[in-house]
Amino acid sequence: MRSRQRWLVVAVVMLAVGPAFAAGNANFLIGGRGLDEDLWDPVDDHSVFGVTVDFGGAEWPVRIETGFYGSAAEDTVDDALLGGIDVTLTVAEFFFGVNKTWTPAGKVRPFVGGGLASVIADIELDTAFFGGTDDDDQSLGAYVHGGVFWRLGPKFNIGLDGRVMTGTDLTLFDSETDVDYVQLGLVLGFGWPAAK
Repeated sequence: MRSRQRWLVVAVVMLAVGPAFAAGNANFLIGGRGLDEDLWDPVDDHSVFGVTVDFGGAEWPVRIETGFYGSAAEDTVDDALLGGIDVTLTVAEFFFGVNKTWTPAGKVRPFVGGGLASVIADIELDTAFFGGTDDDDQSLGAYVHGGVFWRLGPKFNIGLDGRVMTGTDLTLFDSETDVDYVQLGLVLGFGWPAAK
């Protein structure tokens, strides 16, 4: 529970500090993420929500980028001895990196970014007869992402973002695993300074 509160505080600080810089965007993402099916079936397909804030000076060649994403999946696995096992996997990440957003004439804003992410994965197993158990671990990973958004009106952003995470290394229930993923989402947000 404490880690979730920490992530919430970080997200609020990002949204408060970002607009103090001359240029940037605060874009929320909702979408889907796929983990390795061989490792995580049947909880490999996640719903994801998060925010990316990029900010910097008006003339900076690249901007600072930071944000938070959370994803989850749950399903039931049939077991001959235990009956149904409810499995829930949640993944939370805080990331920090650099971002390049092009602002050509017009409304189109292509972008790329990348950096490092601190990732926490938590898996819960629950059975009707024996109750539940859970395990969690934390790892560092590297991410890259890119996409395009359109500036509608002076500040509103809408677009698409594709993202890849790699290099995570976790131990859950004494098994070595990872939560590397491929992700695609819809971007909704706002940018500053206001477009003319």
